[in-house]
Amino acid sequence: MPDPKKECPGFFTVNYCELSDLKFPDEAKILLWAYTSYDESSWDMGTVGAPNKLIHERIEVWGSASKIQFRLDVYIEGDAKLLGQAEGIKPLDESNPDQLQSLFDTELLPLGNEIWRLALEEGQKPTLQLNDDDQLQASDFLDTNWVWRGLILPNAIRQTLMYLTNNPAEDDDPSLWQNKWKTWVKRETGDDIPDSGGEGIEEWVDRIVKKFVDGLNLKAMVLDEPDVKVN
Repeated sequence: MPDPKKECPGFFTVNYCELSDLKFPDEAKILLWAYTSYDESSWDMGTVGAPNKLIHERIEVWGSASKIQFRLDVYIEGDAKLLGQAEGIKPLDESNPDQLQSLFDTELLPLGNEIWRLALEEGQKPTLQLNDDDQLQASDFLDTNWVWRGLILPNAIRQTLMYLTNNPAEDDDPSLWQNKWKTWVKRETGDDIPDSGGEGIEEWVDRIVKKFVDGLNLKAMVLDEPDVKVN
């Protein structure tokens, strides 16, 4: 099995860290951690009064890239007591149009001979359930392998959009997953979500999926994967 630290799950940037409203002492130190279930690493971010930027820092932790989270610690140097901590921070990546996983949660489950399935439940963000067999390394491949993306994401998007047209958000709260999808569809395609029960829903969903795969040039990306053989 390859060493995930050598393969590097990615890089990250922190442009700013504004903590002044939380009334920590200016001299309090800031430490940022990246962690998975297996490993963690940290970066010195200066102090509350003079925080440092972190530009294109390499992440070196064991585990799937999709499972990496961040933690922020605030403390006085030489004092073992934490002044504050923010746990479970997830990175935001708006620069890569192919990284649609941010619209889905992922979950590893014993699915037997099923490779994946999509869980859609009222009030819950769509969840890609992936087979947890270690030999498949499904969650890692979804992050890095275009074949997996090509097989899973268009179908998952289609199922979610069909569900969304019949289960819209109850209000305009931007934190609701339905409204996040609505924003994504509008930004990427210029289309609005049609009303439930309207005509041509399936045709609209097909058009959105086509815009998505065409925008990625998905077939070419799959064919460029080193393990794909073309006769």
